[in-house]
Amino acid sequence: MRSGSATILSRLLGLAAVLAVTFQLSGCGSVLSRKAMDQVNPNLSPDIVLKNPKAFIGQTVLVGGTILSSENLQEGTLVEVLTYPTDRRGNPQLDEPALGRFLLLYPGYLDTLIYQQGRKVVAAGRIIGERVTDTGETNRAFPLLHPLEIELLSEYDTGPRFGIGLGFQFGF
Repeated sequence: MRSGSATILSRLLGLAAVLAVTFQLSGCGSVLSRKAMDQVNPNLSPDIVLKNPKAFIGQTVLVGGTILSSENLQEGTLVEVLTYPTDRRGNPQLDEPALGRFLLLYPGYLDTLIYQQGRKVVAAGRIIGERVTDTGETNRAFPLLHPLEIELLSEYDTGPRFGIGLGFQFGF
C-alpha cells in the first residue's frame, strides 16, 4: 500500500508542477494579441519611423506610451501618444527617454473620458502617413497610424507578481 500512496503523491506533485509552469508562462505573453503582434515588423522601431514616416507607409509598428490627448472627429477618434521604448511584451518603458509623438486614428468611437490624458496605452498600428497638428507654438507633422489593436494598460499595474501557497493565495 505504501508504494501506491507514493505513486499517487508523485503524480499529484507532477501535475502541480505542470500547472504551475503553465500558469507562469501564460502571464508572460505580450500585451497585444498574437494576431496583432504577428503583423508588427520586428525590425521597425518607433524612433526609425519618426525620422521618415512616409518611407514606411503600409508597415505595422508597435508603439507604447502615454496618452497626451484624444478627440472624437467625424473620421474616428484621434489619440495622440507620447511614445517610449517598449519591453519584449510591449509595455512602455516610462523610465526611458521618450521617443516622440504618434497619432492613432481609430476608425470608430472611443470614449475620450476613458482614453484620457495620462493613461498608458499600447498599439500595433499600420502607418498611413503623417498629420500636421498645432503643438501650441508651431505646426508639426507626426506619424499617423491606423491601429490594428489598441490596449489601455491598467493604472494599477505594478509589475510582475507571483506567489506560492498551499490551498490559498495572498498578494498585494
